[in-house]
Amino acid sequence: MSSSNIDKFESKDLIQGEVAKKGITVTRSDGVDVSVSSATYQRFKSDGTAMDETPQVATIDDDEVSANITAGTTAGRFYVDFTYVVGAWTRKARLYYDVV
Repeated sequence: MSSSNIDKFESKDLIQGEVAKKGITVTRSDGVDVSVSSATYQRFKSDGTAMDETPQVATIDDDEVSANITAGTTAGRFYVDFTYVVGAWTRKARLYYDVV
């Protein structure tokens, strides 16, 4: 999936060593309810280096996809890629955050 097909979001900063729930709410432009059937996440440094060797199972709560993210001990820019399935469609969302 090319990066132009990834929905991109910004999240609030994390403090070094903090653990916080980070996630997205999946919506449709026509307002129809959405139900996510499966989802994974993978964390990356700003240069694209994966912090997780393989995608991890994300938490699903109807139309919300999330994960407990642990901020490292190094300040900088990071992101989480969420890959999720709604009906027959697989989508990807990228959530950026800073560690301060």
